Amino acid sequence: MSEARQLDIFKSSRQKGVKPKPALERATHIAIADLMHWGLSRDWWFSHIPAGEKRSKNTADLLKRMGTKPGMADFMLLGPGMTCFLELKRKPNKLTEAQKLFGVRALGAGDHYAVAYSYAEAEVILRGWGAIRTSIQGLAG
Repeated sequence: MSEARQLDIFKSSRQKGVKPKPALERATHIAIADLMHWGLSRDWWFSHIPAGEKRSKNTADLLKRMGTKPGMADFMLLGPGMTCFLELKRKPNKLTEAQKLFGVRALGAGDHYAVAYSYAEAEVILRGWGAIRTSIQGLAG
């Protein structure tokens, strides 16, 4: 079976299409946050660490002065007896040196640290840590 391709309505009918771009990292962050909002296991807590993205120089300087460090993971989770950090990357992007160093420090401190390149990978990691319930039924009622 061939991979899905997108067609352009302004090109000829003979086009082969183009491979769609991977989901933006922001969209994946939101989807993972939604998963945790709805499916986080009891006694777990999480927060997104909004240290990335383009910012004005003034905002960047202020965040730096307030103690924001490069390399911090995107999500921090606190569970029963454990602290976990999850970094999301969009292929083909690789970890920065600061992100690698953060991962080494987190693991060295006895914390859990993982990198996911997709929503599916992130979900597997979160379930492996026990952060996501195996069933999220009954939340609406």
